[in-house]
Order: sequence, then structure tokens, then C-alpha cells
Amino acid sequence: MVVHANRTLPAAVKEGWPVITAAQRRSLEAAIVDTVREPLVVLDDALRVVVASRSFYRAFAATPQDTEGRLFWELGNGQWNIPSLRELLAAVIPRHTTIEEFEVEHDFPFIGRRTMLFEREESIL
Repeated sequence: MVVHANRTLPAAVKEGWPVITAAQRRSLEAAIVDTVREPLVVLDDALRVVVASRSFYRAFAATPQDTEGRLFWELGNGQWNIPSLRELLAAVIPRHTTIEEFEVEHDFPFIGRRTMLFEREESIL
């Protein structure tokens, strides 16, 4: 099934495209994210977590209940409030800029020091 997210609902119905419910869309988004092997988190424009992959939850000892809908900086009792990352995202999100391989090293409570590569792509899902 192909769903065109950038069409208005009346146009989609008129053209005979399948219409999905919000629950179906959420399920589809989660299924796509879970196919990624590396930890992945999807943020909205306000930097709230929309969905994260199972590998993210495993790697950072998190749960969907404690992650989804929360501001990225609040995750894990604020452990993601990393100044260099926060500055970068604050600069690129409003401009819809792509990030490729922005490296951040950080000591996380319980799981230790991690080196992460951040990438940002804009999506219309």
C-alpha cells in the first residue's frame, strides 16, 4: 500500500488513494523504525520523541512509556541534555538542514561512556 502523506484527505479520497487511521499510521511508523538495526529516534519539530526503535531502547536502557511524547532533553532524567547536541539541533531544526555524522561522546549513568554519530533527515511521514 502506498500512502501519500502530503495530500489533503479530500484529495486523497477523490483520487482513490487508501486512507489510513491515525492508529494505522502510528503502527506503520513504528514498524518502519523497528527495521533499523542502529538505535534510532524520531523527533517532531518541538524535539519531542515520536517513536524510537527497539535497538534504541536496548542500547540506552529505556522504555517506550518513558520515551515517547517526551522532550528529547528530558529522556533518562536529563541525560540527553548535552550542550553541543542541543546547540546543533536548535540551529538545524528550524532551517530544515541535514546533519551527517555529528559525533558526540557522553557518559551515561548506568550504561557508561558512549560515542554516537547523529544524523538528521527531514521526513514527511
